[in-house]
Amino acid sequence: MKSFLESFLLENNIKDITHGIAYNTSNLSQIKYWDRSGKQYEIEFKSQQTPGGIFCFKLSEGSIILL
Repeated sequence: MKSFLESFLLENNIKDITHGIAYNTSNLSQIKYWDRSGKQYEIEFKSQQTPGGIFCFKLSEGSIILL
């Protein structure tokens, strides 16, 4: 999941985020994330690109850390 998130954020030019949640369930395939100002964003992705589940993450020193 970590490599998927890194690639996804890079490919979609998503920067300056602090934390987020990636959902890949039967009903929902999206990443919800927050930037440094606290603004929330949601973006959908193709569910077969990642394992199923709900993953919380944060960025620390430019690296994604799964929580």
